[in-house]
Amino acid sequence: MRRNDLLAINAVTSRQRRVVVPQSFLGFCEWLGVELTPGQAEFARVAYDGLEPLDRDLAVKIFGKDLPVGRRRVVAAVCGRRAGKSYVMVALRLVHGMLVRDVPPLPPGIKAVAMIIAPRSNMRDEVFAYALGAIESKPELRAMLVSTKAETFTLRRPDGKRVTFECGVATAGGTAARGRWFLDFALDECAFFRDNTFKVNDEELYKAGRSVLLPGGQILITSTPWAETGLLYRMWKTRPDNAHVAHAPTLVMNDNHITREIVHEAEEEDPDAAAREFGARFMTSGTTVFFESSTLDAILTPEPFALQPGDIVGAGGDFGFKSDSSALLMVALRGKTLHVYAGTEERPTPDAPLKPSRTVARFVEVVDGKCDYVVADGHHRASIEEHLQEHGLVYCPAPQT
Repeated sequence: MRRNDLLAINAVTSRQRRVVVPQSFLGFCEWLGVELTPGQAEFARVAYDGLEPLDRDLAVKIFGKDLPVGRRRVVAAVCGRRAGKSYVMVALRLVHGMLVRDVPPLPPGIKAVAMIIAPRSNMRDEVFAYALGAIESKPELRAMLVSTKAETFTLRRPDGKRVTFECGVATAGGTAARGRWFLDFALDECAFFRDNTFKVNDEELYKAGRSVLLPGGQILITSTPWAETGLLYRMWKTRPDNAHVAHAPTLVMNDNHITREIVHEAEEEDPDAAAREFGARFMTSGTTVFFESSTLDAILTPEPFALQPGDIVGAGGDFGFKSDSSALLMVALRGKTLHVYAGTEERPTPDAPLKPSRTVARFVEVVDGKCDYVVADGHHRASIEEHLQEHGLVYCPAPQT
């Protein structure tokens, strides 16, 4: 090796040794030149740095009145869109952990990894871009880059330890979380996790990641809410002792004229969707809570459907009158393909529960003589069977297995 090359390497190594990364997350953001909003700063102060809040009223809006103090192993954040989840809460937090977490001796071939798992590749790639961008924005950090590949990069820290940032997509059985030790582990937009069979798999991924989390690391569970089910909802509902649980609308976390305008337009266009996406409200009733848009897009076709001779037609209903919707779907079996081609949904309101007679009458309009029965489970059977018979339809109990 030439003398000049050796001197250059020694100079880089010397600069790396002089780098002192702030131990607090708030200090790290300031060091990077990232200006947090008041809501983001209060969230980070409590959940990541384990400190008493400066603005207690704001912290209570985010974490609730029983505000826990001190770091927790799990951080769950139910927040509206554009609150800063993917950038501040996940990407910057994972990068900070890569730089300050203690890395014990690991078995040969095993890496210390900061891991982000997302529902889809575009969401994963966004977080990766944020994280790599943070590294490249600071000369001291850019000098630590050892390698950068698709969906991963590795740093050599001033203490000589190598740490890696990796991305994954939600998979069956939590396999995306296996084979590594985690500095920190993030499940971003976890309310939308499904494997390739459309099974919700957030709990499996959480358990897999938790089992290989290094001491001092945190599991980050962040998402815009969806249905009242799954890991995020369980965390929000039970508030376990080992977790900080935040629940904040967009404007609590990121209040500026741009987000205010976006939220206002969304509320004008679709109040229900705005309540979930920006108000951070879990959806409690209706068919829309079961599948998010990409799942439905994969099976929908714009082609019109018309019944043909030989089609076997059936009607399936689910009846609810107070807290849940009543819904009906019409299906037609043509050859070996089942077509869902028509349906309706009747939603109750807190002040106006549905009436069984009116609900059945609406269902009869959709059935329109195409079949002579409605399959439904046993709930509310006594309320609907007589009304169905009045319209010449038979109640057919749904299979129990």
